[in-house]
Amino acid sequence: MKRVLSNHLTPEQLDILVKRANGLFIWAYTAQIFISSALNRLARFEKLMEKDSSLNSLYDDIIKSALESAGDESGIIKQVLQTVCVTREPLTMEMMDELLGFPSGIAQRVVVRLSSVHQTGVMGKQFMLCTRRSWNLFKIRRRDCH
Repeated sequence: MKRVLSNHLTPEQLDILVKRANGLFIWAYTAQIFISSALNRLARFEKLMEKDSSLNSLYDDIIKSALESAGDESGIIKQVLQTVCVTREPLTMEMMDELLGFPSGIAQRVVVRLSSVHQTGVMGKQFMLCTRRSWNLFKIRRRDCH
């Protein structure tokens, strides 16, 4: 985490981030991706430090950020999230576009906005994989797929 963010945060800020993770690797890793994906990394760090340090709070922030950045297209992100919440098997980006009636490439652009909470794999095609058990549990607990 320090290596990735050292060009954007001070050593003191990095120490705060490490302490905030409290030994929870998934929180540290997810926060690192979330901060480094921001246009203004310092502002995102500061906003993250205002919140509690729970993993659920971090996931909430990631979803809110994706929806805010989408503006009037936030409904598309919600449709993709709803689909991910109810599917049990990985979907290719093409399959998700087809399932939701999107033009080709829309699901891929949404997935990029949510890269802090999921992982895509390449094996000839791009798959949407919810590989983080904590993200899957968050989806079930929060029921934010409405």
